[in-house]
Amino acid sequence: MQAYNEVTTQVEVHKTRTSYVEKFTDFLRLFVSVHLRRIESNAQFPVVEFLALLFKYTFHQPTHEGYLSCLDIWALFLDYLTNKIRNRLEDREAMINRYEDALVLLLTEVLNRIQFRYNQTQLEELDDETLDDDQQTEWQRYLRHSLEVVAKIMELLPTHAYSTLFAALQENLNVYLGLQQCIVNTGPGQRLNVTAENDCRRLHCSLRDLSSLLQAVGRLAEYFIGDVFEARFNDALTVVERLVKVTLYGSQIKLYNMETAVPSVLKPDLVDVHAQSLAALQAYSHWLARFYGEVQRQNQEQFMSIISTAMEALPPLISSKVQEKLLLSACHLLVSVATTVRPVFLLNIPAVQKVFSRVTDNAAQRLPEETVHTSVLCPDLTHVCLVLLLAKRVICQTLGVLRDIVENISSEGTKSRQICYQSMQEAAQLSLTLFPAYIHQSDVTEEMLSFFLALFQGLRVQMGVPFTEQIIQTFLNMFTRQQLAESILQEGSAGCHVRPSPDVKAELFELLFQLLHHNWRYFYRSSVLASAFGQSFLQPDIHLFKQNLGYLETLNSKHKLYHKKLFRAMMLPQFVSVLLQVLIHKSHDLLQEEIGIAVYNMASVDFSTFFSAFLPEFLTGCQGLDTNQKNVLGRNFKMERDLPSFTQSVHRLVNDLRYYRLCNDSLPPGTVKL
Repeated sequence: MQAYNEVTTQVEVHKTRTSYVEKFTDFLRLFVSVHLRRIESNAQFPVVEFLALLFKYTFHQPTHEGYLSCLDIWALFLDYLTNKIRNRLEDREAMINRYEDALVLLLTEVLNRIQFRYNQTQLEELDDETLDDDQQTEWQRYLRHSLEVVAKIMELLPTHAYSTLFAALQENLNVYLGLQQCIVNTGPGQRLNVTAENDCRRLHCSLRDLSSLLQAVGRLAEYFIGDVFEARFNDALTVVERLVKVTLYGSQIKLYNMETAVPSVLKPDLVDVHAQSLAALQAYSHWLARFYGEVQRQNQEQFMSIISTAMEALPPLISSKVQEKLLLSACHLLVSVATTVRPVFLLNIPAVQKVFSRVTDNAAQRLPEETVHTSVLCPDLTHVCLVLLLAKRVICQTLGVLRDIVENISSEGTKSRQICYQSMQEAAQLSLTLFPAYIHQSDVTEEMLSFFLALFQGLRVQMGVPFTEQIIQTFLNMFTRQQLAESILQEGSAGCHVRPSPDVKAELFELLFQLLHHNWRYFYRSSVLASAFGQSFLQPDIHLFKQNLGYLETLNSKHKLYHKKLFRAMMLPQFVSVLLQVLIHKSHDLLQEEIGIAVYNMASVDFSTFFSAFLPEFLTGCQGLDTNQKNVLGRNFKMERDLPSFTQSVHRLVNDLRYYRLCNDSLPPGTVKL
């Protein structure tokens, strides 16, 4: 302990070499993590004095990294103490009383260290722009470490931690809420009339502190739910009501859009405060869900007021003209209320209805997918979509929104998916009706294919048999064999026939695969869907080739595609021939193994027919070879039926055929071949 005290003193006066301090910190971390249980139970060891020295050592660190390393040691101690109390609840009061003074000092000092009001010089040294490997800035890492310690103390001293934090929060909130009195009109807009250098500096510090404290309040949300919900209800209610007030205030007066004396400093501060207030409120969504569950059979006026007021803060922020940080925070809050809290009256709130109407607002454009996740709950979505689908300009945007909705709801429960499908059923029907009209509009076609693919993947059950049949029949009617060949083979085509873009092709074939995979009986009604895959193998796009070859193999393993009578009679020889030609022309050498396996799986349906009929016919049709060379190739193909031997014969055939052609092409015209 004496050596420890000496090192602490040396750190305080910055006389100890940095490397020595770092090693001593590592020793302390090891000492606490390994020996704390033993020494803490030893009545002869002065634990409280040890903590006092650790406190002094921590808050006299000469570097930020050293300070954070010491916070890690405190985290170890707090975890140990928390676990010990959980295992010995009967001794809780005694253990808490023993360390309460140390914990209170630690909480106060850690909170002071994250506030510019008390620690401006050191905090301004932290980099808040460069991201590390964890995608955090130096400032964010510093704040996160600090808040984790605050959260651990909150679990041990909830009442004191809450009162300390809320007092600091309220003090900075008063400054923020008071800015309304400093707003002056400037004609086209408004200006924050805070111009004196000292006033701007104090406001900057207060806003930065408010942002940090809002994050702290959000971090502590988990300590108001579970078994302590009722005991800490009033404290949590006070916090939530204050957060609701702050978010509405920020959206109504729009400080984030105002002119300021130092726009490069104050404007980012104002944006961040508003974003953090929304994020902090979102953190209490699980508490709100519990609150909602408790009051559903009682008077809901208080709860309804909280939700309604919170939602009023969102419409001004759901716009592409708003800073992205604010837009995302608003969207996240909306998603949490809609999916976690799930109040049944949500759609009756005018502000929520206004949010949904933003879908038709040009200012909104394409909002983040977090926004549209909640759209499935809107009963007016059908009418919005029907209006949007009337003009080509917004069809792509609308279909994109619908697709996002389906993709976001696909993992939800059956009831939610049913609501989703019911809300967009008419829009989906209209999209299908419009499909033939936009057959030559490649951008619209791409969005339509993506939308119907999302429907098949996410809402297949909810769609039901009749609509599924209608979709399939529409595609069968539009994609005749000739049209498919044109759409896939003609690189100059711009039809939907499908745009020659690889992305559109991939989407088309994925949709065709889904049609066959989940509606297998339609294979027997038309060979168009299956033959489309064969056409794609004639293209140079290796990614499309690999995707579609995988689809065929999946259909075979799941549905025995290659064994079906229709496929064997009309398509199997063509597929094998195309795949062998691909190997011969070396157009997709990277996929030699996959192609060889596919050829084997197709040939294994009837090896006898393959060896006796297909192979001779294939060689007969090969150009650039004489009869003798064809016979040699046929004789050299071993009639082995295991996969390794068969694929070896295939690759030998391909290599020998290439060799013969090369030799023949190099001979002068009129040369007699032996």
